[in-house]
Amino acid sequence: MMDASQTLFLIHIMDGYSFRNTFNIVKSETDYAVMVLSPTSIEISFMNSSKCAIHKITINAQELTMYRYNIRDQDGNLLPEYPIAFEANKLFNKTKGIGRRDGIRLYWLAGDIKFNVQPIKSNTKDPGRIGALFVDILNL
Repeated sequence: MMDASQTLFLIHIMDGYSFRNTFNIVKSETDYAVMVLSPTSIEISFMNSSKCAIHKITINAQELTMYRYNIRDQDGNLLPEYPIAFEANKLFNKTKGIGRRDGIRLYWLAGDIKFNVQPIKSNTKDPGRIGALFVDILNL
């Protein structure tokens, strides 16, 4: 079990299949994306490869099964938002094994340079099985 004080952000989505399909679209449009984390939402922003459109996908915290945001400055104050850049293809590749009934958990622990991707399987063969995959966080 992860230590809540070390968890910078955590999201748990019951419909991991829709999340995976969203990132299939993102990776077809761009190589890189940014998640802007805040106490109330996650915004995923990217510019398409032809540089003629900017897209923004907003996930509201109250729509998630679980959401924690605990990114603080050096004085311990909660930051109003925090951007995380990553390769869209790498996140999609970590989620492409998610089936129609599976969930997903994403989290980032203090001191890590990667965020964790956990597909949560719900099939009858391995119900509740959780794997651990990682996506590198890029410097902005």
